[in-house]
Amino acid sequence: MKNLLCLVSLGFILSISSCSVEETVALPENKCFNDDASAIEQLPWLKTVVSEFQKPKSGPVQVVLYVYNHEYAKDKFQLEYFIGVYNSSIASTDSYIYTCAGKTIGEAAINAKDFYAKATVVKVLFEGSY
Repeated sequence: MKNLLCLVSLGFILSISSCSVEETVALPENKCFNDDASAIEQLPWLKTVVSEFQKPKSGPVQVVLYVYNHEYAKDKFQLEYFIGVYNSSIASTDSYIYTCAGKTIGEAAINAKDFYAKATVVKVLFEGSY
């Protein structure tokens, strides 16, 4: 059962990396980090999260930048960046999707199904295997 869960999680991770932003999506101007340097180095909370998965035998780790059309008030939307951290050992991937400030989507009161339905992968920020 555990192997099946790992395989399903790994398949999910690999399917995410095959997505890309459509050219028609206008990216938000508010950025989480400066593109000239590593997001992990610029965001201390992200460095802490990723370091949890950088232990021997942890497996593949992927950090993904999303853009999401976030409803911040009734019928008012705005595009926002989110960062997802994925590893085959994670049972609930939505608990590893964060706002630029380091809040999980649960803390930001965003439904995981809605997030995945409306989020678009902008780029993979980091990939490694441990």
